[in-house]
Amino acid sequence: MNYSTTQENNRGGFIKFELRKQGGFILGLLIIFFGYFGIICNMVMVNEQGYPIQYTEWENKSVIIYSYETFIQTYFLPAFLLFFLCFFLTYKEDISNYGIKHSLWFVPFIIAFSIIWYWAVSGLSVEPFTLLFTRGEGYLTIFILYVINLSGALSGKTFKQYVISKKLK
Repeated sequence: MNYSTTQENNRGGFIKFELRKQGGFILGLLIIFFGYFGIICNMVMVNEQGYPIQYTEWENKSVIIYSYETFIQTYFLPAFLLFFLCFFLTYKEDISNYGIKHSLWFVPFIIAFSIIWYWAVSGLSVEPFTLLFTRGEGYLTIFILYVINLSGALSGKTFKQYVISKKLK
């Protein structure tokens, strides 16, 4: 028997994993985990005088879930980080639709990261799920994240089309 790994010889269940294409997505997840939540954490874990506080002293832990509430305090840095991450991810892809797909997949991971972060701060509970899925602010958070990511991805696609059209002239 021939156990070749080519797609022509392997008619069933061939899974191809390209590290170059998936590496951008994984790097994006790391940037979101450390950059997006790092910016929010640095703003939330500081009191009015600028001194760091412990997570047990937080008064409003819902800002972990409703990250859009911190955008004004952080001068929209998390939103710009997400926008440009989706922009560059879509711009570097050969087929822009893959970049748009990856950008849309960031939102469930951001939601999962925020739930994990909430559990790390306040212990295991169902409260993050009730904050996300039983209140309007949770759905507003998800909507805002999709708008930021989709606008960044579509801007990257449009800019790439513009650059290609300028090269052809």
